Amino acid sequence: MDSRNQLAEAILHGWKINNLVDIKLLNTLVPTIWSQRVPGYQRKTVRMIGAHMHNCRCYWIKVLGRKWKIKAPTSVNEHQVSTEELITALNKSSKAMEELLRTGLQNQDTLPGFPLGAVHFAQYMISHEAHHRGQLIMASRQLGHPLPVNESGKLWQWSRL
Repeated sequence: MDSRNQLAEAILHGWKINNLVDIKLLNTLVPTIWSQRVPGYQRKTVRMIGAHMHNCRCYWIKVLGRKWKIKAPTSVNEHQVSTEELITALNKSSKAMEELLRTGLQNQDTLPGFPLGAVHFAQYMISHEAHHRGQLIMASRQLGHPLPVNESGKLWQWSRL
């Protein structure tokens, strides 16, 4: 495998791990906080932050995948989605995102509609989701359910995911 293909595979592997971390976190959150409001926001719930991650993926796949006919998964209802339904949806959108990133990487790091290209887009999306994971962890703590230390530490053990 040449160095370009190795780099592309490393980027895609990073994306897959990002999705696994999202799912690990969702499985770690106490179910009773799912519908609670996030402290500091008038209307936003923990569920809505989780749903936003998937729905944002769907938006970008629809917009950036148009040229290559990459189909975006269906968005979820941010007011009704269960944790289990969201995990299923995240796995679907992760696969579609992999297809989008792989296609962009195979086409000289281009993504029509995202001028910086596929590599920067992968970084953008991973950073975006890391931000929302931080929000979910903080909300859990503020709502009286801090993540157990042994579980929160696993979110950073990427080599084990």
